[in-house]
Amino acid sequence: MVNVCAYDEQDILDLLQALGHFQQYIMISSSAVYPERAKQPFDEKTPLSLNRY
Repeated sequence: MVNVCAYDEQDILDLLQALGHFQQYIMISSSAVYPERAKQPFDEKTPLSLNRY
């Protein structure tokens, strides 16, 4: 399953509870959660900012 709609862990847990478990789960995120002027490339340690969209 590929998911491009989840915003946080709870969204993923809700989806899995509703649809069942999958052998492989891939979440694709957007850079919109990172500060616009943050050094790129982003990684999991990059501080998050508010999503203005």
